[in-house]
Order: sequence, then C-alpha cells, then structure tokens
Amino acid sequence: MLLRSADGQTAIPISARPGLLQRLAKHWHYVLRTRRRWIDDPALRETIEQRARDHLQAVGVGPDALAYMVRSGLIEVSVAYQPGGPQGVDTGWEGRLLPWEHLLSAAARRYRGGRPFLVVRHLRVPAAPPPLSASDGGLFIHSAPGGLRGRYNFETEGTVLSEHLGDALRTLDALENPTVEGIRRAAGKLCPRIVHLSGWDSFQGMRILDPEQKTPVATIRDGAFLRDDAWKETMVESYPLAEAITAGAMKPAIASFNLYYSSARTAAFAVALGAGSALAFQDTVEDIMAEIFFANFYLHLAHSGFRPLVAFRRALEPLAAYKGRLHGTGIVLWSSQPLTPVPADFNAHVELPLRPENTAQRLSRWVRAEIAPRPKLNYAVLHNGRRPLFSNFSIYRLRPHALRDLEVEVELRVGGERFPYKRTLEMTDHVVDLADQIGVGLTSRLARSLQEAVRTTLHVRIARREEQLRSETMQVSLLPVNEWRDDDASRPWLPSFVLPRDPAVLKIIVAAQRYLMAIEDDANAGFDGYQSLNPGAEEPAANVDAQVRAVWYALLHRYALNYINPPPTFTSESQRLRTPSDVLQGRRGTCIDLALTLAACLEYIGIYPVIFLLEGHAFPGYWRNHEARDELRVTRPPLVEDESTPTPLPDEEVEEEAGSYVQRYAWEFDRSRYGEVLEAVRGGDIVPLETTLLTNRGGFWEAVEEGIRNLDSAGQFHSMLDIGLAREGDVTPLPLAAFDGE
Repeated sequence: MLLRSADGQTAIPISARPGLLQRLAKHWHYVLRTRRRWIDDPALRETIEQRARDHLQAVGVGPDALAYMVRSGLIEVSVAYQPGGPQGVDTGWEGRLLPWEHLLSAAARRYRGGRPFLVVRHLRVPAAPPPLSASDGGLFIHSAPGGLRGRYNFETEGTVLSEHLGDALRTLDALENPTVEGIRRAAGKLCPRIVHLSGWDSFQGMRILDPEQKTPVATIRDGAFLRDDAWKETMVESYPLAEAITAGAMKPAIASFNLYYSSARTAAFAVALGAGSALAFQDTVEDIMAEIFFANFYLHLAHSGFRPLVAFRRALEPLAAYKGRLHGTGIVLWSSQPLTPVPADFNAHVELPLRPENTAQRLSRWVRAEIAPRPKLNYAVLHNGRRPLFSNFSIYRLRPHALRDLEVEVELRVGGERFPYKRTLEMTDHVVDLADQIGVGLTSRLARSLQEAVRTTLHVRIARREEQLRSETMQVSLLPVNEWRDDDASRPWLPSFVLPRDPAVLKIIVAAQRYLMAIEDDANAGFDGYQSLNPGAEEPAANVDAQVRAVWYALLHRYALNYINPPPTFTSESQRLRTPSDVLQGRRGTCIDLALTLAACLEYIGIYPVIFLLEGHAFPGYWRNHEARDELRVTRPPLVEDESTPTPLPDEEVEEEAGSYVQRYAWEFDRSRYGEVLEAVRGGDIVPLETTLLTNRGGFWEAVEEGIRNLDSAGQFHSMLDIGLAREGDVTPLPLAAFDGE
C-alpha cells in the first residue's frame, strides 16, 4: 500500500505490525460512522484530528511527508487487490475499508491553510485489466423493489443525468427494478461506457424494511436491494453485483454507485473486475448532496474529454457551499490506472458557463418541483425547525440552463392568522432542497396553546416573472402543543418536552433542599451539579448522587405521586405529555411524564439527564460525570502501539465487512448504540432510574436497580436521548403559552 503525491515524485509505503492496519480500518470506519456525536464540537474534533496524525505516523506517514503531500493538492492511495477465494473475498480488505478521505483530511487540517486537496484511490489488480468499453451508450439502473418502492423519484435522476451528459453519450438506456441476472444480460448486450446504479444499499434498505432494527447489523453484508424472480426485494452482495455490471466483453469506463457504503467493496470489486473507474460513497450522504455531485460530475465529464479525475475535482467544488451538510462523509474515486502524476491543467480554474435560458420554452418543461407536506404537524418539530412543514421540498432544474428570479412562497394558516415564508432563488446547482429552510414563526398564543388538533392549510406557490410553475393548497393538521408523536420524525425532539423553566421545577428543588442537607449532613449543602465531583475520593460522584437522591425523595415524600394513564388523543402514535406543573397539580403522571419531570429537575441543577425509550416504556437517568460523557461522544480510546496492551475495538470480533446504521443526531443513541449505552450503565457512568417507583413509594437505590434491569433486553431497547447534547444541537424547551407572563 502506497501514498503518492500529485506530482508522482513522492511515494510513502504504508507499513505496520501484523494486524494493526486491520484494527485501524475498523477503528476509523467506526469513528466516521459515529461522527455526528463529535463533528460540531471543536475540542472533540481536535481530539480526532490528533488521533489521525498519531495513527498515520504509526504506519509510516510522518508530519513532514504528510504536509508535503497535502501541499501538492492531491494524495493517491494505491491499494493492492489480492483475491483469495470465492465471491471476491480477499486479504487486503483493510486498505479498502479504511476511510482514507476522512483520515487524511482530519490529519492534514493544520497543514492545509484553507486550501482544498483531493484524495483518490488506485486499485492495483494482479492481472492486466480487460479492454474498456468502446460503446457510446450508457446504462442507468434504478432499483427500489417491494417495500422500497415509491420512496425516491428515479425519473428525475435519469432526466438530470441524460441532460447533463449531453452529447457525451449517444444513448442512455434505463433498467428499472432488474434482477441481478437482468443486469448481467443488459451489461453483456450493451457493453455500456457508463453504468450508473441508484437505489437502496443493504443497510439503508434494511433500516426502511426493518424500522425497529431487529435484524443484527453484523448479519447485513455490503450490497444493494434488487428484486428476485417473484418481484420481492432481496439483498445482493457486492461481488455478484459488481460481476453483473462488468459482465460485458467490453468493460465500462465508469461505474457509478449512488448507494451508501458502496466504496469498500461494490465499487472496488467493479474496478477489480475490469471497470476503468468507479465512483461511490464511503458511508452515508444526503440525497441532495449525491444528486448535486453526480449531475456536476457528468456535466464536467462531458466537457472535459471524458476525463474522470478532472470531472471528479470539478464536481466536488460546488459541495464546498454545503460543508455543514456533508458531515465528513467520503466520496470515493477508484481507478484501475494510477492517477498520478496529475495532468498539467488539473488545477486550472475552469468556469463552465451554463447554457442561456431558452425563453421560448415554458418553465414547466425543464423545471420540476417535488413537494410533500407533513400531514400532521407536531409543534415540537415545528419549534425545532428540522424539516418542519415538508418531508420534501426540492426544485430541480433538469437542464444545465441558467435559472434566476424563481419565487417561492409558502403560507401556513392557523385560525385567522397567517405565517408566511418567501424567497427568491438563483439556482446555481441543478437542485435546491428547501425542506430544512422553510420555517414559519409560530409565535402566536393560539399556536402555542392548542389543546386539540386543528385542520388547517398550507399554500405553496412557485413562479418566475409572469409564469407560474406551481400553485397549490394542501390540507394539514396542527397537533396540540402537548402532543408528542412516537415516530421517527418526532421522537428525537422529545427533549423539547423537558421543561426546566416550568415553575413546578423550582418548587421541587426548594423542597429537595432539606433532603440534601440531611443526606450530606451539612446545613450548607447546595445543588451545584458537577462542581461537587471529588476526583480524590473513593467515590468521586457521591455528591452528584446525593443531589439526585434529594430530588427523588422530595418527589417521593413531599408530593406523593400516583400513576395514571395518558390523556386521550385522537391521532395514532401520539401521546399527550404532562408538564411538571400538571404532574404536581394532579399528583399523578405516566411513566414518560415522570421521566420528563425528573429530567427537568436534573437539568435545572446542572446535572446531565438522559431519557431511555424502550418498547412501550420510558424512564430517565443521569451522567455521573461529564468526562465519561465526552469519552462516549468521541468514541473509543485511541489505538496504541504497545503490543502488550492492545486497545480493543468495538467490533473486534465482528466480521470485517459488517457496517452499521449511522446515528442521525448527536443526542440520539439508537439500537445500534445499545452495547455502548449498556457498558456506560454497567460501568457506573450513567445511572438509570425507574421513576414509576415514585408511585409505589420505592427507594432511590431500588429505582436504580430496576432501571438497570430495564436494560437487560437489547430487543426492548429503542434509544437513549441525551438532553444536554440535544440542547447543544439547539433542541430547546417548548415556549409554552402557559409560561407567558412569569
């Protein structure tokens, strides 16, 4: 394995003791897929960057060599492919699995000086590659069979590809929902110059088909969902998929995979089996990022004399404007031939002019809007502004024409009030996604005090000058302010129902003061959160535990709470949540009401609360110290070079091709994080509390033991929400109208 500079003059061999590269590959694969925990924290990012430099130095890439290669503008990773058995199994998987794009970018940040640089990959195959395709046609394969059907508009993607490739291809044949044998036959017959495969990879597809994540991640193999002969969805692993795509006597010049987790195996196998180049994703990427990348890649490919490296560089440039949405993901270019030294014009700036707009054609002929409102609008989601009104609001410019002065208007009507959003666009990319940007200010007292669902309307208008592309009124429901939907869209926003500003919280803390003084046997004892940690004590967090115990006993003895079923709702998957004031006034609550009340009290006194969500149950917990919390966020400890003390990796015993679901939000630890959460609980870093014992007059330590027992079943665990991390992610408490005027 080698790293080469852009000029081809410097080549650094990667060398390490046996097993270290495999461990590094698994470690950095893990770090990258959990990046949402730490990517927005400067201190934790610096920890990761220093670790990257340490690990590169451990395999022979010192700081001086790294700095030189970064300044050259491009690093080529040359990896040997060594087939060792059937189905593409080989002994060099670590070089392909390791996320070089992320690792080198993180390590090189201090040397870049703000200058961009590329990471590309060369796959060295033992035999001479077969002849590339001389065809002037392409093949667009799109697959969403069975339960995956209808979740993505492949028609738009196909049109964009065709228009942006322009005259580079004579034809672009489409293959819809084929079997793997169908792909093999089409590739053999057409010998396409370009193959573009779009669909659902094994992991993303399984998450949709199995939303409760009951299928063990380790049993899922890299690949994609195709249909079988009975028209059912079936997983096809990477090697047979790559084999089918390259089945022609003449191999494709480019194989592109619009699939998650497609670089380490699917794309690499395609190159190993004869494709000239392959494009793929290291892990996950937002749909809009993938669409912008591929449209620009094919546009520049068509105008660069069919040079993949040049087109790759140009296609990455527009993504710089979306840096916050890339989140460190890797877009990978594999090549069967060395890409260094780079051509002389590689770094030259090229302004690719858009074709002038054809004013004689109606806008609807080449502009398309895909809009899907959320039928039920949850106030907590609206409040947090995360795709609040629409699950999809994308506008596509199907042709590479200029498009200016596009007017977008959205208006939500609640009662007699109207909440507008207006914007004028100049489309510099072929698609713009406004779902995250369209927000309305629900500041009215009516919107913040709804007690029942209200049927209302959204009006959407898209126009340019005198021509109207879309004008439509859509029916939606605005749910009551205290209603929470237990679904994927709303579940992460439960922390907004943790209300430390509720007046009842202060009453509870005042009542807890006497219990704290008794527990500490100190008249001056106060609620000072983690300031009371004593690292030199036998039990450093004893005073933190004491503060939580005091709150527990205040709720237990001062307020004598009872259990009650949730208030009625008239929508599915919803539950009305009681505020701490509601709980104290009625002296009763559900499991989730009690969990939210205790969590609000802990947040008020500066202790980091968490909420555990099981199947049909919820209970709170708390971090005993902030350092353990940061360690979990930054993922596992760094690897060490001392062979006598190897650092275990989380998936040390898991087969190397096993991937993972990616954590959606930094504060949401879902089923794929169950092992880490359980380890933190059993290690005493997180203390769970079964708050229903407040209604049975149960003691604090009894509640702790019951909380630990709640976590015995991985199948029952759904997620853990860290309230403090949610606040760092701008998930703030709901501004309930009941608090106005305090």
